[in-house]
Amino acid sequence: MRRMTIYFEPWGLGDVLIAAAILRERPTDSALACKSRWHPLLRAILPVEVDLLAVELPYTTNSRRNAFDLGAIHPLVTNPCDVLNIRGDIRDRRAARRLFPGGTIRFSGWREFLPHYSRVFDIPYAAGWLTVRNHYVAWAELAGVVYEGLSSACRQRQRNTPNNGRVVIHGGSHWRAKQYPDVIALRQALQQKDYEVHIVIGPNDPLPPALNENDVARLVDQPLMNTFGAAQFVVTNDSSGLHLAALLGCRTLVIARAVNIAEWLPPVARFIASAKMPRGYRPDPRLTTDQLLEDWPRAEEVVEVLLRSWDK
Repeated sequence: MRRMTIYFEPWGLGDVLIAAAILRERPTDSALACKSRWHPLLRAILPVEVDLLAVELPYTTNSRRNAFDLGAIHPLVTNPCDVLNIRGDIRDRRAARRLFPGGTIRFSGWREFLPHYSRVFDIPYAAGWLTVRNHYVAWAELAGVVYEGLSSACRQRQRNTPNNGRVVIHGGSHWRAKQYPDVIALRQALQQKDYEVHIVIGPNDPLPPALNENDVARLVDQPLMNTFGAAQFVVTNDSSGLHLAALLGCRTLVIARAVNIAEWLPPVARFIASAKMPRGYRPDPRLTTDQLLEDWPRAEEVVEVLLRSWDK
């Protein structure tokens, strides 16, 4: 029996899609272990030979009893395997040991874990003395995937993007602090350039400012993928929509404000950042709130960067 490589990512959809982007480049004898609710979406994206393993770990949810709550955990794979993870979280390592007792645990990210939670440890990154590690680069290094080859594959997928004058703005996020507040102005600026604009958000996302339900389509899974795939450009805030659009090969522009986009930017995606965007690992302290952040890039600046990024 050939040794399986398991990409272990028990957290959010954005994190899972980053792992999936790397796994897709090396799918043979590979599996992705993540929450089961992401499986229908992943099944539509990943090669059929990739196994999907369901891991439901309470410590990754808001309903946990405590920060180290593993719940009733049982082995998933007992055969020898390689288990990969880039988070550097001791809870993930404990969970992996129990889920894959026959596995060789290959984790990275230990040095980068503490700066996310400690301002002191983040000082050299926020000051620019040390470079923030990109998650796609980290996964590629751990999995043995050449990042330049990954970027080349992403550029090739972008060549199939239609040139139909359609722009999709994904303005959704669970937290308002991550939402671009000037979606109306952005839509108007794009329409003035004769683009057809569609605004989408998630089923449970709060409406972006000044919009009503008639202005948006609440999409998920295949309908969302179909909408992204039919657009010439996708504009997003930092959310799972960014990683899904990039994974599908869309020309994707992210508007960054609440987190350092250098840590999260997909290969060949473009970005425009606020001057107030954090420079280290620690996000804006209001990230997980419903408070609207100020000092986002203006709509006209977003359009300028969007059109300039793919003007060839």
